[in-house]
Amino acid sequence: AVVSTQSTGGQHLDDLSESFFMSVFHNGLLRTMKAHYTVTEQDLRVIRPLIYVRERDLRSFAESRALPVIAENCPACFEEPKERHRVKQLLAQQELLFPRLANSLQRAMKPLYSKDRVGMESRPGMDYPRGDQPSSGELIVNGDSDDEMFPQGC
Repeated sequence: AVVSTQSTGGQHLDDLSESFFMSVFHNGLLRTMKAHYTVTEQDLRVIRPLIYVRERDLRSFAESRALPVIAENCPACFEEPKERHRVKQLLAQQELLFPRLANSLQRAMKPLYSKDRVGMESRPGMDYPRGDQPSSGELIVNGDSDDEMFPQGC
């Protein structure tokens, strides 16, 4: 099938790492944002070409060229992303102890973000261990599309 529309996301390695841990902590699932995927119902291809780049490197590049740096935001929240900030702080602390943490996470997540599959097998509630469903107050983070990756409360 030929895709007529493409959307490019600016998510970086730190975003994928944070999403991975949010999914593990809140859902018990090994998931993160995909590097690329197709939404066939909407004839849309989504790509994220910056997933191998660290946030600090992107910020440094932008600042060196006097480009604007957009403050962190969450597309599903109309407030500061509290949970993502907590996970970001946790990873920063761990990186002090394990300086190669970002490289290790990138290698560990590769099978998760490389899959180009979005469908029923990836929908919330379809593959929870032992049939466990998250309660209405739990965070749903499953990594197949931005609206599922960034739920309320992030």
